Amino acid sequence: MTCLSDPCCRIPIVKTVVPMGELSVNLDLVDRDINLLIMDYLVNEGYPIAAKKFAVEANIPPPSASAETIKERVEIRNAILGGQIQTAIEKVNDLNPQVRQFSRDFDILHPLFCMIRLVSCTTHTALAARQGR
Repeated sequence: MTCLSDPCCRIPIVKTVVPMGELSVNLDLVDRDINLLIMDYLVNEGYPIAAKKFAVEANIPPPSASAETIKERVEIRNAILGGQIQTAIEKVNDLNPQVRQFSRDFDILHPLFCMIRLVSCTTHTALAARQGR
């Protein structure tokens, strides 16, 4: 027995009538979404020149990141995937020094946030127990 002959596997076909004007608007949105998805792929995979040319051809905004920044991001990703974590950290710090400051602030504040959350959960649990929940 194939899946198509099994009544449990049959998918009902629903026909929807869409007015012609509405259909063209929907297709325009789909085309733009696909173009933005392609642009995102080109940027994330490290093809800045192709991304800029595609933006012109597809009539969408060019990538906000420079070609050099895109290449540096790809190098960071490749270092992480290659297991070179220390190299990746150094490259991130070179590319964006604010990350290093955020990391220091986070290391200081994170235990404080955890303690506040613990007190909040404990208080909530105690109140719930007192109310008989």
